[in-house]
Amino acid sequence: MATTAGGPGSWSENILQYFLRNNQITTEDGAQITWYHAANQKAQMNEALKSTAHMIEADVLLPSEGSDHGQPIMAHPPETSSDNTLQEWLTEVTKSNKGIKLDFKSLAAVEPAMMLLENVKKRLKRPVWINADILPGPNGSSRVVDAKPFIDTVTSFFPDVTFSLGWTTGWHPEKVNEEKEEGGEKGEYFYCSTYSLIDSCMSLTGDQTCNQNGYSWTMVKEMECICNELSQPVTFPVRAALVRQSCSQFLWLLKKSNREEGRRRDRNINNENHCSAASCMPPIGDQARNLDMYP
Repeated sequence: MATTAGGPGSWSENILQYFLRNNQITTEDGAQITWYHAANQKAQMNEALKSTAHMIEADVLLPSEGSDHGQPIMAHPPETSSDNTLQEWLTEVTKSNKGIKLDFKSLAAVEPAMMLLENVKKRLKRPVWINADILPGPNGSSRVVDAKPFIDTVTSFFPDVTFSLGWTTGWHPEKVNEEKEEGGEKGEYFYCSTYSLIDSCMSLTGDQTCNQNGYSWTMVKEMECICNELSQPVTFPVRAALVRQSCSQFLWLLKKSNREEGRRRDRNINNENHCSAASCMPPIGDQARNLDMYP
């Protein structure tokens, strides 16, 4: 993981630089970036496009798992149908200047989705993140997207895309890491970027994090093994409720990338302060904020 973000207009452009260049934020501070999540159905997609959100996230799957037929649709399991196809979604979203994150729920949907993205690439001069949960995480199921074919398929179409590689998780305030819980994908997420160290650890408030063990060393080391040969920028979507107790692991993971060494600027990195200064910025509706993704 030794690359830098792409230039202006590329899919791997640093999102802070993109939105700063377009006068949509005032400083290179990830806290200014707002997200609209699960913009899948046409009503949510239209709401997202009319909103002030900078980045739109949506979920992609095939209506029939394992089928080579049919086109990708916008839905999050357990939903398997939608009033919106990926082609329709891209037609509308490309009319905006918002960044895009597509979250793939099955490997079968990836190649047909890449073909559709290829058709609109010339109109997408903005950050594009391609996401999948490729490893089991805290309380997560083993139903992951196979990492190698996912990465290989995406890069065969778009070598300059930004990857967002995550873990399956299941959040419950009374569960701990050893207790596997299927599903449970709702909750706030914090995007840790390999461009910098974690500058803020975001958690839920009150007692909601006390019984959560967080991301184990095995989990982050498995991720590092997958990412260490990648030339693209990578972000790691992690469950906000588990960040505070996983700071050591994520600081290690991000330090494994030498791309951040020259980008620390004058920040005073203090691991203890970062991990204890957790803040909560709950989403408004489907919108959510990211904290200090970049230096």
